[in-house]
Amino acid sequence: MKAFLRNFMIDYAATGARIKRLRLKNHLTQEQLSEMIGLSPKHISNIETSNAHPSIETLVALSNVLHTSMDFLLMNDIKQNQEELFLKELQDLLSDCTPDEKTELLEITRSIKSILRKNRSKK
Repeated sequence: MKAFLRNFMIDYAATGARIKRLRLKNHLTQEQLSEMIGLSPKHISNIETSNAHPSIETLVALSNVLHTSMDFLLMNDIKQNQEELFLKELQDLLSDCTPDEKTELLEITRSIKSILRKNRSKK
């Protein structure tokens, strides 16, 4: 058990970045979010910039308000969920795109994939 805990390190910078991204996705200011969970806007800012580490209680409150799970907020070391997170983030990025934008992004992605694979095969 100690070995597991030693290997499980929370990346507070990544957690803060995810909190900020979700806050912005939900069209919330730091002030609005802080009012919703009972913290100061400065503390929210410090969490987002990893100058403060959120407590379990704060993470629970944030996950509830931001409509996400705690594992998503803390997820860097949980490898089995990486594909799921990638797909969720991709879906979030595409959610406000027009059909034409989605088509263009798909074509660009196919081109980039082809270029990446050609470059890998040359190495």
